[in-house]
Amino acid sequence: MGRGLGGEVALILLIAFLVRLIVAFDADPLAAYTVGGGDSAWYLANGYALITGMQPPTMLTDVSRLASPPLYFIVIGVPQALLSPASAVMAIWVLHAIMGALTCAFAARIAYRLTANRRALVLTVWALALHPALIIEAGQILTETTFTFLLVGGMWALLREGSPKMERGRGGEVLAAVLFGLATLTRAVLIPFPLLLIAFAVVLRVTTGRRAVAFALVYAAVVGSWTLYSGARWGRWVIAGEGLPAFLYLGAAGWDDPTAVDAQLLASGGATTTDDGDIERDFGGAAGATIAADPLGYLTRRASELASAYLQPHGTTALPGRSLRDLFVDWVREDRTVDGLIALTRGDSFWIKLALYMVHYGGLIFGAIGLLRGLRRRATRRLTLMVAAPILYFTAVHSVLYVLPRYLFPIMLFGWIFACTSWVSNRRATKLPPPSSLMGAPSRPT
Repeated sequence: MGRGLGGEVALILLIAFLVRLIVAFDADPLAAYTVGGGDSAWYLANGYALITGMQPPTMLTDVSRLASPPLYFIVIGVPQALLSPASAVMAIWVLHAIMGALTCAFAARIAYRLTANRRALVLTVWALALHPALIIEAGQILTETTFTFLLVGGMWALLREGSPKMERGRGGEVLAAVLFGLATLTRAVLIPFPLLLIAFAVVLRVTTGRRAVAFALVYAAVVGSWTLYSGARWGRWVIAGEGLPAFLYLGAAGWDDPTAVDAQLLASGGATTTDDGDIERDFGGAAGATIAADPLGYLTRRASELASAYLQPHGTTALPGRSLRDLFVDWVREDRTVDGLIALTRGDSFWIKLALYMVHYGGLIFGAIGLLRGLRRRATRRLTLMVAAPILYFTAVHSVLYVLPRYLFPIMLFGWIFACTSWVSNRRATKLPPPSSLMGAPSRPT
């Protein structure tokens, strides 16, 4: 990639950063602290308590019993310790915008690694820079932006120098292990994935056994840092987080609200009350009992929930107004007139919801095409399997664990990588100048 294209990519990344900031700063930063802010208020309160050691003014917290991994609490806790509440949220938005732009760059480099085609790189960076769900997410105080940044960055680091012919430099696996370790300390659901991925890379001869061992040791050290800290400070020896049994139970029994879940646990014998009225929960035992009581119902629930999470675009449920899908179904059943269809467009957030649906399904359809094209070509099959690994992993994990559209959202970025590669042809690197050093020069593509 010549200087001109490097400048074009840098300009697109700047646009990605600015668009995220503009959308985020259109909101009231203090709204995130209110109970109506949903999970954001909980994240902010626990982040403040973890960093400062003091109780936040918004709600009571007990960070010694956090079921979630610590990294995102640290990311949002440091600005709160240094700045006023409103300024802290705005600082987090700026950090999210930076992460979002870098995620676009990482994904674009992966697309180039798959195709050795400059158009794939540019298409990918444009597609993700203007992806409406990614833009909206940068203004949310939730883990998605940080997690996708680390996950896609880890994949880029692992693949940026690798090839089946072992033509690589040094440090790719170490950087990938650090990024994957930090991603695991953001969401515990990732715990086994990096180890499975590096083993898969050895099988595919994308890396060597010695480098795989180095990767595993660095990854274990990063994840284990929280284990040691939590054990030394609170006597809790936890690997990343303790919430997975709860998600296993919710995947078996479903979700209503915390009170209803506790009632179900008590009824099923999965929880007991102590003398002071507290509830001691055994999510793992309750999940096993629920599955054993109705195995077919469990399988039906998991298939239905997973399909629904794939088909529902992330971000639409947080927007005001009725569901676009429900409105369309009602129009088909009860109206079917042009005037009625035009009336749908006047609903709350109609156009942004429509954009989310179009981008989501475009990624699914064209992503599947790009994935199949990569698998059909012998020269790109190994790298295609590596890039598809997060999609396969999250699909498999959430066929067992409780799932929402936002839990699958990170893998949609990999779908868009494949979507953009489906629109270009693969070329030999000998006919193409290497990309600029914007993200580090890649080795010769396969």
